[in-house]
Amino acid sequence: MNLSAIDPTTLPIVPPMDLGEQGSATAGISRFPMRLRLTAGLFGAPRTEAQHIRWHEGVDLLARTIKNAQGQPQASQPPVPIFAASPGRVLRAETGPADPTRDRSVTIVHEFGFCYVTFYQHLTSVIVKTNDLVAAGQRIGDLARGDNEQHLHFEVRYVADSTSLAANQMLAVDPTVALFQWENRLFKNADDRINVGWCQITQLSEVVRGRLPFIDLTVTPLPAGVSVPLLVPLIDQSPRNLSLIDTLKQAFVQGRQVSLTCRESMFLGGVVGPDRNALVIAEVFVKS
Repeated sequence: MNLSAIDPTTLPIVPPMDLGEQGSATAGISRFPMRLRLTAGLFGAPRTEAQHIRWHEGVDLLARTIKNAQGQPQASQPPVPIFAASPGRVLRAETGPADPTRDRSVTIVHEFGFCYVTFYQHLTSVIVKTNDLVAAGQRIGDLARGDNEQHLHFEVRYVADSTSLAANQMLAVDPTVALFQWENRLFKNADDRINVGWCQITQLSEVVRGRLPFIDLTVTPLPAGVSVPLLVPLIDQSPRNLSLIDTLKQAFVQGRQVSLTCRESMFLGGVVGPDRNALVIAEVFVKS
């Protein structure tokens, strides 16, 4: 295994599903195609089964019911398409029994200078077969929508011995940051932006919400306004994002005014909860 290649933040993957809620973009996938499931659906979350604790080795991506303007479920609920996250070969396609309520799954093996496997579980239909060759973003099945935590279970595993592909030769890797980066990279449309004019940061701390780290900010618009609570994700440890976070911290310590350009994160919205939104910061201006 090429250990230098194991960087979960730069996994060569595209979104494995598309909720299709906010328009189309690259390769026909929406700009904000995924929403992460709450605490139990995160990578590494503890699970208790038959008096034994195991760790969740993937992430869960919600398949929410489409609602109308009145907040009621639409009569028509098209399934959520599930895509191959990278080009590869279908290792296993579990089509399951005739009972449509039973789980179906797909396992795909990929070569990208190193060998890794992606796993898709809880599908309601599978349209590929074992040994099929698939492209990144190619539809491999569907997932029914629902309000009862209906979700896609998605895993990425690095393979130590590509000649055997045995389960005990694979290492589960957290794909959360790589999935978040899809949404982060496509922050291009000015219509999605929230501009917070000149304001004072009155509170700043690091917190954990749903087992994920955030910067918890409170800003007060100037000259006089109502304080606004903000949460900025810390899962993105790229130099650019860390620089923006450091600028906010320095402005808070020095008591300097700032102006922010940001947008809401759909991917992390389910983790944060209804009381506030997770925001992705695009620009920070500090008044000299």
